[in-house]
Amino acid sequence: MRDDYSLTTLSSKLRTFDEEAPEGTLGEVAQWFRRHPRLYNTVSPTYLEKLVARIFTNSGQYVEVHHVGRPDDGGVDVVLVESESRSWLVQVKRREDAKSSEPVSTIRNLLGAMILQESQLGIVVSTADHFTFRARESAAKANSLGFKVDLLDRKALDAMLARALPVEPWKKVLDDLHEHRQEWFWDYYGESKNSRPPA
Repeated sequence: MRDDYSLTTLSSKLRTFDEEAPEGTLGEVAQWFRRHPRLYNTVSPTYLEKLVARIFTNSGQYVEVHHVGRPDDGGVDVVLVESESRSWLVQVKRREDAKSSEPVSTIRNLLGAMILQESQLGIVVSTADHFTFRARESAAKANSLGFKVDLLDRKALDAMLARALPVEPWKKVLDDLHEHRQEWFWDYYGESKNSRPPA
């Protein structure tokens, strides 16, 4: 009986640990997600919304980015301001199953929010593997009616987050080594700065 209790306690602790979100710069967070891709499906929905807001902020394409997600957010989690007359409404969906598909109902909910807030620009960001055919069809229909609805699945989200990763993370280390090489040799061998370090 005690073993069952211990196992249950351990399982709940591990689950809590799994859902903890990494802190740090966006580059550090991107590296963490790269090493632990299951985080896309285990972080809290609020953390994911804030992460998406940071990713859009980092893109440099928007004047302002606001995280507005809350239980009664009306289907809008993030607002991207391009200019005084152009704002994008973003709905973020965190799916627990990495192989899931984002349904058409999500597109309809965002379109409803767009109409009520008099906006023609919207984005759905989802950790689902893909959007269903009906979801893509609805977005295409909305686009033909003058709305602009972009669909970003987990692969697209991962690609956006990857842009925060350093392109050559090892280059700074090599540059530092090269810059300080003579200094380190002088300190080690006790030679003057005018001496040539050993080859």
